[in-house]
Amino acid sequence: MPASRKVTKEGLTIKEKLFCAEYVADPDFNATEACIKAGYSARSAKVKASQLLDKPAIQEEIERLTNSMMYRIGVTALGVAVELRKIAYSNALDYGFVDQEGEFVVNLKESTRAQMAAVAEITTETWTEGKGEEKSTHRRTKLKLAPKTPALEILGRKFERFSQKHEIAGKNGGPVKFLLERIPVRPEKTDAQNKASA
Repeated sequence: MPASRKVTKEGLTIKEKLFCAEYVADPDFNATEACIKAGYSARSAKVKASQLLDKPAIQEEIERLTNSMMYRIGVTALGVAVELRKIAYSNALDYGFVDQEGEFVVNLKESTRAQMAAVAEITTETWTEGKGEEKSTHRRTKLKLAPKTPALEILGRKFERFSQKHEIAGKNGGPVKFLLERIPVRPEKTDAQNKASA
């Protein structure tokens, strides 16, 4: 049996194991490129990659490798959620103030490290005006925060806050049981019974 066809303890061939490793290592998670690097034909790599990703054993191996990598570099679900929260709840007033003329002035002196985590870009422009003794130097700082909407959406999906579908289940996920109390109904009297009781 060729080495590429040997099945590992995870139930995968050597090529499939290589595909999983290349897929996790790719910064863009490009399955087609991972397929080619694992030794599959470049002509059919796109179709083959899709087929591989549909296999439960492949999905489990990718999840295992991803979790292992995250553990080694110190990335946890809680840590990611904390960083996302910094972006989702960032506020412009944490990075400056509005002056008397209604203009926003960037002031990062009192911004904390946690607040700065939500900053995507800082740009400083310097220019001069006037000549001679009237020459003056001006500086403007522009601040760009990371987009809040994606962070809020990810957190929302993570904690299922925005789910539009609500399912009601009984004990251990079983069907809901309703106890209906039977109310006795008194039968109506016939005309003969009514005359007898009169």
